[in-house]
This record gives sequence, C-alpha cells and structure tokens, in this order.
Amino acid sequence: MLEIDGAFFPAWLVCLLLAFIPTLAARELLRRTGLETHCRPLSLTYLGQYVSFVLLLWLIFFRD
Repeated sequence: MLEIDGAFFPAWLVCLLLAFIPTLAARELLRRTGLETHCRPLSLTYLGQYVSFVLLLWLIFFRD
C-alpha cells in the first residue's frame, strides 16, 4: 500500500468497490419486502447505505 498524508489509497479504493455488493443486496431486499416505497428519497437512502457499507468494510478489514 502507498501511504500519502496518512491515507492508504489502495485500501480505501478496495472498500469503495466492494461496498457496491452489499448495497445492491440491500436494495434488492428492500424491493422484495416492499419497504422501498417507504424509503424516500431513494437517492439519499442508497447513498447512506453505500457510505455505511464502505466504512464498515474499512473497519472490518483495515483497522489496526
């Protein structure tokens, strides 16, 4: 990993890419259960889920 000003770029890029999988799974779960209609605005709902999954993956794989 390359550290520039304390940021490990490959590590957070991996988290950004991998977070799409649980976000899409959560979207499908909400759609199938019918709860997606209650999650308005959808763009903020899924953005919040995505950011949460990115941070969770960072904590799971890259904390010291």
